[in-house]
Amino acid sequence: MDTETAIIQAGEARMRQVFMTGLSACIGLVPAAISTGIGSQVQQPLACVIVGGMLLSPICSLLVIPTVARLFMPNVAGTTAGAARAEPEPA
Repeated sequence: MDTETAIIQAGEARMRQVFMTGLSACIGLVPAAISTGIGSQVQQPLACVIVGGMLLSPICSLLVIPTVARLFMPNVAGTTAGAARAEPEPA
């Protein structure tokens, strides 16, 4: 398969796992990010930064990195997934 098809299929296969990982970390830290009680002056900014990073990382992982890879990877025509497993020719 060509490079563009491989990048699209890899993104589709990883989308659910990446979003669920980021979302679970965000849900766990939302109470710390919106807290106003004792000690929240220290933990609230850190929780906000972590929640923002966990929301931004799936976007980078699924959109930015494949786009950059597509720009810099050459399109190798005629390659297949099973080509690496082919047996060498006898000498």
